[in-house]
Amino acid sequence: METTTPTVELKNLSQKLLNADVNNNEELLSILNEMYQIYQELTGINGKDEDLEHLACLPAETGVALSLNHAAACFLDYRRTTKFLKGFVQAIKDKQKKHPNETIKIFYAGCGPFAPFVTLIAPMFGKDEVQFSVLEINEKSLKIAKKLIRQLGLTDYVNEYYQADAIKFEIPNADEYHILFSETLDALLNRECYVPILWNLLPQLRKDITVVPENVVIKLNFKKGSEEVYESDVFDVRKVLRETEKTKELPQKFAQTSVSLSDAEKYDSVILDTAVFVYKEHFLERCESSLSMALEIPIHKPITHKAVEFIYSLKPEPALQLEMRE
Repeated sequence: METTTPTVELKNLSQKLLNADVNNNEELLSILNEMYQIYQELTGINGKDEDLEHLACLPAETGVALSLNHAAACFLDYRRTTKFLKGFVQAIKDKQKKHPNETIKIFYAGCGPFAPFVTLIAPMFGKDEVQFSVLEINEKSLKIAKKLIRQLGLTDYVNEYYQADAIKFEIPNADEYHILFSETLDALLNRECYVPILWNLLPQLRKDITVVPENVVIKLNFKKGSEEVYESDVFDVRKVLRETEKTKELPQKFAQTSVSLSDAEKYDSVILDTAVFVYKEHFLERCESSLSMALEIPIHKPITHKAVEFIYSLKPEPALQLEMRE
């Protein structure tokens, strides 16, 4: 019988979360609160520390990395953590089927102080089954994560720790990795670094690399009353990155998408959705996570413009911008 240690507790809770119904909010919250309490006890991070290094975001090449407090608090975004865990475990198992005689190597960009997708997942596998390399821009955050991994007895699961900006980082032995995990995003791809990180890292990795989350797409719907009509995808991350994969310099902005306003008068508003495709059937639906919050913009009439253009810019920080066209 397994001794009840924090590692065993996290393993048991992870298995419980994997088997949980994603629509059972009460169960998900209960499991995640238990996990969070273990993390708090081991790291001392409770989200209330007012020391500057716990409160301040760190600037990256473009965009920001979350503060220690915020990064830790993200763990309690219960649908997000649950679906990422389910999707990530499925991705590992799929890679094991494709590479039955190999250790599945994972490059984890942006681990935060809890490194949850090491500390929750590693105990479910043998150290000869999965190996992680961990990158984090925040020196204090990486130091805490490294200590946590050691406290949980998971040191043998981590090959390397890197403290660097993932937007500029060159991965040693990049072709060895099977999975890239980078949960570095926010709704509407605002502020955080998911896009420029993938722009930098994906070309370095093997062509059959699995990325978690697989893709993020910003979609536009027109709305009248309670009815919505899909109009277009205004920004598809993986599509845009394929089109810019040979660029040597990080683009200041990515290709624009134009949406006609010729029929817009009959609608009341437009809704921008952030569709987060975690892995296969695992995805975040509208407003079930802070990552998938919708933005509704009222339509002011009369409309005097023919179209609106959406441009994803990286400077001064990542943001979806719109420009009206005559």
